[in-house]
Amino acid sequence: MSTIELRLLPLKGWKIAMLLAFSLIFFSCDKGEDSFLSLSANEFHFQGEGGKFTFTISSNVSWNITVTDSWVTTDKLEGNGKGSVTIEVSENYSDQDRSTIISVSAGSLSGAITISQGSLLYSDGDVISHQTFSATKASRAVNLVIVGDGFIKDDYYPGGAFDEAAERAIEAFFSVEPFPSYREYFSVYKVVAYSEERGATVQRDFSGPQGPKRQTKNTVFSSILEGGTSTGIDCDEDTVFEYALKVAGMTESELTKTTIVVIINLEVYAGTTIMYLDGRSIALCPMGDTYEEIVYHEGSGHGFGRLMDEYIYYTNQSFPVNEIQTLDQFRQGDAWNFGANLSTTDNRDEVHWKHYFGKTGYDMVGLYEGGALYGKGVWRPEENSCMNDNSPYFNAPSREAIVRRIMSINGVGFDYDTFYAYDKYEPVSVSSPRARSLTSKAPLAPPILKR
Repeated sequence: MSTIELRLLPLKGWKIAMLLAFSLIFFSCDKGEDSFLSLSANEFHFQGEGGKFTFTISSNVSWNITVTDSWVTTDKLEGNGKGSVTIEVSENYSDQDRSTIISVSAGSLSGAITISQGSLLYSDGDVISHQTFSATKASRAVNLVIVGDGFIKDDYYPGGAFDEAAERAIEAFFSVEPFPSYREYFSVYKVVAYSEERGATVQRDFSGPQGPKRQTKNTVFSSILEGGTSTGIDCDEDTVFEYALKVAGMTESELTKTTIVVIINLEVYAGTTIMYLDGRSIALCPMGDTYEEIVYHEGSGHGFGRLMDEYIYYTNQSFPVNEIQTLDQFRQGDAWNFGANLSTTDNRDEVHWKHYFGKTGYDMVGLYEGGALYGKGVWRPEENSCMNDNSPYFNAPSREAIVRRIMSINGVGFDYDTFYAYDKYEPVSVSSPRARSLTSKAPLAPPILKR
């Protein structure tokens, strides 16, 4: 009886599972010395990413190998006596597991190895953990959930279209301070959601020759872009929350502390965030050249920071009374809870960011009239920031509001000494908030507020 000889090639990232390995010996009782054929394995399973596996053929006569499927190759097809054969299996991008048989013949003797492989595709509803919180001071994670709309089944595999888009979104979300300094407080999840078609529904042709045209697409979250000159988007919020709840430990209550970014598989400048009174948020972010800035404006700024826009549409109009009432309602008695980058008073002794006045290093903080679309009756803390023109900079009160929420969710608590010690910033060049008549690119749509 020959001994078993089995060797695995050490290739990084490939997971190969041996199901059964033993010596198969076949004898032929011809005249003279008996012929024999021995295989060191008869069955082998590969993960979807494929890989290599080496087995041993032992015989006292010449042998041949027959491979019938193109996704399996061997480094040799014939030999004599004892020899090692390496099987290589390619990635399985189909949505089905697959198997094949490799036949070995030696004269009148024969043997076989069954090769099976799982699918590389993620399944609908799968949750992929991208990052686990590691802050030693934190008692729990701050959750960020990434889902995609308009990505079909074939887009969901390691390194595929959805993974690439999600990676860009995650890096953009954490690209602007204070998020890089507090990234370790977050756990990040990707949730797989199959759409029937790529893209998204567009109600009207977008302005400009390169803009998407009116179309209807069957997608899992039913994202609808208004089109024309609007950057507004809406979606099926209930289904978005349904998929977010697939994350282990996620509950309805936990959703109020969770930011969800929906990547829309359409290249266009648009973006909208749906913000709920109870803290839930859905940031709708299409792809394209401005994808990253849309993510940190919508996802980081509106979605997590619960900040308001600072740009101006209506230069000579005052912030309406009903808008002030809505702002007060969402703040629930604390200006740091919502829209912390705006004030409805210009009284330096009453504005909630008054502690920055005269503080070394914060000379840029003041009272600048205009914000939330209106040119009068509302004030912002600095001349320019992300919530105006998507610049990669959050003003000081915005940074404070973001850190306050991080610390509130994880139970650490907020204190100014720690905040100032960790605060990092590089103000953008001064640029007055844009009016609609002065810009060639419309500001992103204001958030949709829901009670």
